[in-house]
Amino acid sequence: MKKQRKRNGCLGKIGKGTRGKASLLCAVSLLLGMLLSGCDNSRQTVPELLEPADVQKDTAVAVRQDCYSMVTYSGTVSPGTREVEYPGDGTLLEVLVSRGETVRQGQVLARMDQGQWLDTIESLEQQLEALQQEQALQQIIYQAELKILKQEESNLTAQEGMQGALAKQQEVQQKELEIRQWTENCQAENQYLNEKLEEAYSHAGEGEILAPCDGTVLYTDPSFVKLGFVQEGAAALYISDAENPIVLCHELQASQVRDASKLIGRSGTEEYTLTYLPYTSEETLAFALDAVQPPSRMTGETLPPCGSYMAVCVYGAYREDVITVPPNAVHKDTNGAYVYCVAEDGSQQRRDVTVGLSLETAVEIQEGLQEGEVVYVSE
Repeated sequence: MKKQRKRNGCLGKIGKGTRGKASLLCAVSLLLGMLLSGCDNSRQTVPELLEPADVQKDTAVAVRQDCYSMVTYSGTVSPGTREVEYPGDGTLLEVLVSRGETVRQGQVLARMDQGQWLDTIESLEQQLEALQQEQALQQIIYQAELKILKQEESNLTAQEGMQGALAKQQEVQQKELEIRQWTENCQAENQYLNEKLEEAYSHAGEGEILAPCDGTVLYTDPSFVKLGFVQEGAAALYISDAENPIVLCHELQASQVRDASKLIGRSGTEEYTLTYLPYTSEETLAFALDAVQPPSRMTGETLPPCGSYMAVCVYGAYREDVITVPPNAVHKDTNGAYVYCVAEDGSQQRRDVTVGLSLETAVEIQEGLQEGEVVYVSE
């Protein structure tokens, strides 16, 4: 029993010591809590900018400039494409060239039978002849009627004076007006038939299809190979034309060119404005049949000679004369985008901004910042 009480007594001493330590721990915890609370209060008063901005390299000036994204591709100035059309309706009798063949300007490419134009010429000539005969006869009739009216007017004037001839004079004037209107209508009818006849004569003389320029036959329409009836204005074939060069770029996708806001070509020290030139349905079909991916092509005024290298600059987005800052000057949080404006005394102030075009080298600031203001740039 004594051992047990001793053991209990030792336990009692341990309990008292534990309570003392607990009190000490509580006091320390309270002190730490106060200190931590003080630290939280002090943290809330710290400026939002936590990085130093007291050196020149950590700041930038908001500038007004053009802001754009650009990708450069390698291109080549190559001969353009010339479309050769059928000069009129007719039957294609003979084809003298094939795809890939080099031709010279004025060379006969094919021959056509345009016999139907001879029928048209004959019909128009008959119409014109009949019309002129009818007009000549009507002219005689009008002149006779006018002569009779004038004679009657003259007789009445001699017998009854001007007052008696007044009614007849009005008839003469009415007949003269009728003759003038009829003459104008005849002239219009004759002009129309003569123009149609002239057109028929020109087509009838074009039994041959000629090369419009020096070049290479790039594509021939199926109708050009089959022989048979063809229609006026339809494409017969396409020939390369070195006199009208274009820019070809194999790396550039057609969708990129179509969506570009600006296309610029640079060759040497010269710069050229380029325009996307889509392929025709016939050309697209030819590439598909050959299982070839066509290069993007562009046109431009006064391009350098064929064979010249050209760097094609594709501008995906372009903003003119806007406020810009470096990308690492713009920060974001749940409230949106902001920058730190640096005052002359070196102090920083947060400024909310509206961001526009964002690129790797610059960011467009649409609202919230003025040109010339200094902003903090994080490293």
